[in-house]
Amino acid sequence: ALEELKYMLIENNVLSELNLSMSEICCDTMLPLSIGLSQNHFLQSLNLANNHIRSKGANQIINALMDSNISELNLSFNHIDDNIAPQMKAFLSKNLNITKIDLSGNNLTSRFMIAIASPLSKTMLTDLNVSRNPIGGKGLSAIGPSLAINKYLKILNVSGCQIDSKGFNDLLKTLELHILM
Repeated sequence: ALEELKYMLIENNVLSELNLSMSEICCDTMLPLSIGLSQNHFLQSLNLANNHIRSKGANQIINALMDSNISELNLSFNHIDDNIAPQMKAFLSKNLNITKIDLSGNNLTSRFMIAIASPLSKTMLTDLNVSRNPIGGKGLSAIGPSLAINKYLKILNVSGCQIDSKGFNDLLKTLELHILM
């Protein structure tokens, strides 16, 4: 089925949204999908939530979408860990169309947040959901300086992220300093 989907994506010039959530897709079957996505320039929204993509498959998807017109990407609940940090950093730096990313319910930590902090300051992203990941206070405070200068991000969901009061206070202090400048 994914092999057929690959050819459909390559030929597609109409479909703008693809929802493959809960489709039992795993990291070992991602290659055909990633090939199709890399050659597609019409898709704007991709939902791969609640599969078994893991970091290996997520890296393939992120690399395939690097030069795409994708504006919304949902990789929530896919057993993804910090191994996607370098690819996500490159993706946020290069893809100028992305406005919404959902990475909720994975296993991303402060290491991931530190990696995306720099491109987060320059991205056109308006909605970032990293809820239900163990990013902790260190992860939240790491993106503080970027959030302070980002003019586009309107929604940041960090609920259920094991954020301690120190991390939250550090974020608030950083934001306050930038507001006063």
